[in-house]
Amino acid sequence: IPLEPYSPQYDGDLGFRDLRTKTNEWYMPYIKTALKYDIMTGHEDHTMRPEETLNNAQLYLIFFKAAKSVPGNIDNFTFMRRITRAPFRDTPLTQRTRWYIKYAEVAERYNLVPGDYFDPGHTVTRGEVIELIYKTHQKGMIRY
Repeated sequence: IPLEPYSPQYDGDLGFRDLRTKTNEWYMPYIKTALKYDIMTGHEDHTMRPEETLNNAQLYLIFFKAAKSVPGNIDNFTFMRRITRAPFRDTPLTQRTRWYIKYAEVAERYNLVPGDYFDPGHTVTRGEVIELIYKTHQKGMIRY
């Protein structure tokens, strides 16, 4: 994905109230790029929270959306049109889980998460991000 040029004067806070004082931060072009390709959308309260850590649900959402957005079709997986059963014991089909349930279902279907628990709120480490990249490549879900 090509990095979008960012201008503090032209782009400003990118529509997020918590970025009003962050327009000169190093991550602003990355946020602009993620927004353009619909990889990230921010929170319902119109914040982006770029300095917070990710949890499992957010990681899988961002990772799979990015894989689907990359020019050149590197992705080799599909999302279910309709999910009719909970993929993990801790991911029931509810209004609260609907924003990440299709990503948890892909993780379960491709056996990316061992066991019966997705642990959506688990704080992700760099090692876990690398492991996800490796596993998806090994399983043919991502092609380089």
